[in-house]
Amino acid sequence: MKTGLMVFMLSVSTGSLAGPQLQMEPGKWQHSFTLQSSNGELERAMAQMQQQLASMPAQQRQMMEAMMKSQGMAVNLQNGSVEVCLTAADIAAGKLPQQDGCQQQVTQKDGGYHISFQCDTKPQSKGSGEFRLLSPKAYQGTLQVETEIEGKPQQLLMQQQGKWLGACQ
Repeated sequence: MKTGLMVFMLSVSTGSLAGPQLQMEPGKWQHSFTLQSSNGELERAMAQMQQQLASMPAQQRQMMEAMMKSQGMAVNLQNGSVEVCLTAADIAAGKLPQQDGCQQQVTQKDGGYHISFQCDTKPQSKGSGEFRLLSPKAYQGTLQVETEIEGKPQQLLMQQQGKWLGACQ
């Protein structure tokens, strides 16, 4: 899988929020997701990336994991999840981790939230969806995404779930 697709998944899973105050518990959050593409390219690209990571020398893989951990993130492509540490100040200010080049708007709608986003990254991506806080420690949502995979336009459906794991370490 191309690096741009990884950036896209991280930016959508943990984008910056502007708008309503979210009643989320500060700490370590696991954002789990499943992605479905219109033509199966994404699924093939993710399988290829998993193979590349598995064949990567242990030292190189550990360096990559350490770099992400130093930024408060851990990615598990096998299970489709990203772990991120969120402070109370981050949540209150709407400064959740985001990829540079992405803008996201969140508005309250029918007891939940509507999201729309635009990323001027490579690949460029945009989309919209909805999510609901099930409690201060859990959410679920769906996004429809327009992006490119290997230079071809793609429509993706992303199902997301978030759960609070505990205090940040």
